[in-house]
Amino acid sequence: MNNKIWLIADTHFNHKKVDEWCNRKPGWEDKLRGGLAAIPDEDVLIHLGDICIGAEKETHGILQRVSNCKKWLIRGNHDKKTNSWYLSHGWDVVCENMGVRCCGTNVLLSHKPMPFRPDIYDINIHGHFHNIGLERCYECEPSLPPYHGKWHYRLSCEETNYQPILLETLLEKRRKIKRELIKTK
Repeated sequence: MNNKIWLIADTHFNHKKVDEWCNRKPGWEDKLRGGLAAIPDEDVLIHLGDICIGAEKETHGILQRVSNCKKWLIRGNHDKKTNSWYLSHGWDVVCENMGVRCCGTNVLLSHKPMPFRPDIYDINIHGHFHNIGLERCYECEPSLPPYHGKWHYRLSCEETNYQPILLETLLEKRRKIKRELIKTK
């Protein structure tokens, strides 16, 4: 069995201000739903938090109908229901963060960036920042751990064209960037 892992973060369904704050284009919710529906049933979707703002029951009902894949939720700051609520509304796993191994890489998945731990993980893929500059994020949340650009990787649905992305594709993209940096030195 060759299950693939798909990632998405900060979908913020029903959030009216996110259009303005993150410069989302009209139709972004339909595009997100279409991308989620395209995930094969045998694969796994890991959502890095902040599914929706309001209309939780309706939104989770739609998510259950658009995709039969396994759905794992890493809770974000807007995911305020109990774990049992999410588990009874279509999620197969609910947690605060998780480690996975993919393509020979130890990956820490979280909503917000986690403290730098290169002794355990090779990369921390997180959401929370959207397509907003890091400086602004740290002005709003100075308690976040220091950002290590070589270790932290911000996943934003604004930057993936409102589509889930394969974890292995993201890791290969990161490896390619590293190879290019080495060539230029």
